[in-house]
Amino acid sequence: MKKHEGFKKAAAVFVLAGMAAVSVLAGCKGGGSEGSGNLGQTAGGQTAQSTQAPEPGKAEPGKVQEGAQGSAGGREDIVIATAMEPTVFFCQDSIFSSNQAKDSPVLFQIYECLLWMDENGQCQPWLATGYDMSDDGLEYVFTLRDDVYFHNGEKMTAEDVAFTYNLCKEKNKNLTTNLLINFDKAEAQDDTHVKFTLTAPFGGFPAETSARVGFIINKKYYDEVGSEGYNENPVGTGPYTFESRISGQEIVLKAFEQYWGGEAGIKTVRIRPISNVSTQFISLKSGDVDVVNAADVSSCKKLTDSDIATWMSVPSAARTYIQFNVRDNMNSPAKDLNLRKAIQCAVNKEDLVYGVLDGQGVPLEINVVPGYTGAPDPGTYPAIEYDPEKAKEYLAQSGYTGTPLVCLCQSGTDREMAAQIIQGQLMEVGINVEIVATDTGNYTASSQSGNYDMMIAMTSSSLYDVSSTNTEYRIQDTTGPIWPLADELDALCAKANVEVDPDARKALTAEVYTIVQENAYTVGLYGSESTMAYNKNLEGITLNPNNAWRVYNWSWK
Repeated sequence: MKKHEGFKKAAAVFVLAGMAAVSVLAGCKGGGSEGSGNLGQTAGGQTAQSTQAPEPGKAEPGKVQEGAQGSAGGREDIVIATAMEPTVFFCQDSIFSSNQAKDSPVLFQIYECLLWMDENGQCQPWLATGYDMSDDGLEYVFTLRDDVYFHNGEKMTAEDVAFTYNLCKEKNKNLTTNLLINFDKAEAQDDTHVKFTLTAPFGGFPAETSARVGFIINKKYYDEVGSEGYNENPVGTGPYTFESRISGQEIVLKAFEQYWGGEAGIKTVRIRPISNVSTQFISLKSGDVDVVNAADVSSCKKLTDSDIATWMSVPSAARTYIQFNVRDNMNSPAKDLNLRKAIQCAVNKEDLVYGVLDGQGVPLEINVVPGYTGAPDPGTYPAIEYDPEKAKEYLAQSGYTGTPLVCLCQSGTDREMAAQIIQGQLMEVGINVEIVATDTGNYTASSQSGNYDMMIAMTSSSLYDVSSTNTEYRIQDTTGPIWPLADELDALCAKANVEVDPDARKALTAEVYTIVQENAYTVGLYGSESTMAYNKNLEGITLNPNNAWRVYNWSWK
């Protein structure tokens, strides 16, 4: 087996149209390497350097040292506003529908993975310090830290890690299929070594262990309380413990005194759902809120030097798109192909980038963010241009009768604003839209039940690889396959995942998106940025491209 002490940083460059900003966005993709401590090249062909795990009790740059106190008047607490209320605190069972954009403000404080994706989109050693990979790419043996404890006092071992992954495969097949590609099983070899076996090679597997599917849980505690008990009172290895939750009002987290990296300087974290953007920023400016997560860009740009708050923004993996309800067992007008094609042509994506993101984003030809390894090259799939006259032609060929299409979106997010702009664009060609902007719980319930005609959805990928987009085309829910050609799309996606030749892989993904475009299953809208507004007295704040962050790194001046 090939030994890897630390992890290779694969670089994929995000190029934002019309902007000078670029960011290194990647995963740590092992595979095909030679020699100890060097992971060789990634699936995208980039070469990078290894990095070492932080020493126990020592803070990385930007982290608070053990025993450090928050200042700004001696403050040790923080209040964070988020538009979508976190509601799911356990990811290994499909009875809970976890969503990284919604739930990560809590999940990434309580739980930890084998790897951590940093602000550059690169994976760093975390609960694992290194791994060995077999010559055929079918086995990975991860070496674990020996000083990690769960919030219930139990020491983390390889048995917990193996149990986490095997449970997710058993209980959450959709998440495992899409976030643990080709994963077969995990086995504890001893307390600090766990072996993962794949059914076929996939070079991105190490990076997959940084996704929410890999939040390590305690086997003993799970055996006592089960999935529902774990979701009600989650136990992880992270720097904060779950203290309390009042639905619709506040979630409280407390610093974990036995955390392997040292206790956090900020002792109490209060996460409050505030869906209204104006209320978020009024609270921020008044000091009632210290941080606004996934902040509205236009509101951020209105902050002045005299305000107590500032903001930051980095290119993200988030992609926003229209998903149509074309399920066989649903009676939606969106099942009309010509109507969907009319909508494809009627949406002006440039207007969305400037109207929703204040110009800080990129229009998407397909539902893929620029920079993904394995993504098809432009010109190898149909690109749909903005053409309102063509939209009217398709509409005339459809059976559309003028009944308003129900457009589902989440209130208090950029998708609600996008829905309003799209509503106006479609009205210009003769398509009526009724916007249903709802809270997170009702949005999730409606999307799962198919209670919509079109949905403005956003996904933030855990991997900077085109395989991360397969979720939209492979997933099945309780009503059956979402797409009429789900089996064909699934076969193409699976074939692309094991293809080692980059050009051949791109050709396969081009076939996927040719089918998607020709059938108008989705309409790629825009790629956005991770944005946060925060009190100027806070320091150490960073964002990764998935808008995941760790309060442990922050402190008051």
